[in-house]
Amino acid sequence: MTPADDYQKITDRLFYWSAYDSKLKAELSSSAFVEGGNMFLVDPIPLAREALEEMTSFQNVKAVFLTSETHGRAALFYRKHFGCPIWAHPSAQPALLAEGITLDDTYEDHDIVLNACEAIHVPGTKPGETVLFLPSETGVMFVGDALINLGNTGFSFLPDRYSDNPRQSRESLVKLLDYRFERMFFAHGEPLLQGAGDRLEAMLLD
Repeated sequence: MTPADDYQKITDRLFYWSAYDSKLKAELSSSAFVEGGNMFLVDPIPLAREALEEMTSFQNVKAVFLTSETHGRAALFYRKHFGCPIWAHPSAQPALLAEGITLDDTYEDHDIVLNACEAIHVPGTKPGETVLFLPSETGVMFVGDALINLGNTGFSFLPDRYSDNPRQSRESLVKLLDYRFERMFFAHGEPLLQGAGDRLEAMLLD
């Protein structure tokens, strides 16, 4: 796909970029966060060279995290470019391997990954669906496909037709209510920068 032209610096430690993929006919979003002096890329799509150099100029890119079996995206490029490992839930490995992506390591439910974030496995959408929780920055959730925030839908569940088991997915997401968080970043859509936890609770308990 054509690289995103630029990125948004949300805070000194949170970044976001997106682009439309004409092949998939979908808006693809990516994020990055800095924790413990290292940068971590979440579901990264290509980013224009100058923008990438600027975003990472003072950071050590420690790892690429994939939140779903469908999010191989530009992971291989970033692994080669930065010499960093690719992580995902083990159930995502078969589909990623079919794309030529081997995982360097995996995280299970509630693992604290590289002293940076907590992995929360939320099965039901697609194999490997994992939410990453960053307790700093007022609490941040990085979500794969289970939740989206697109212009035509707003903040919502992934449409049922794209989910393997919509009921299971929504039941799994209830686990997120055990955490305190204000912000949420997505693999499809603009980030929510305040009140994300309250909005998710209202949607799940509706």
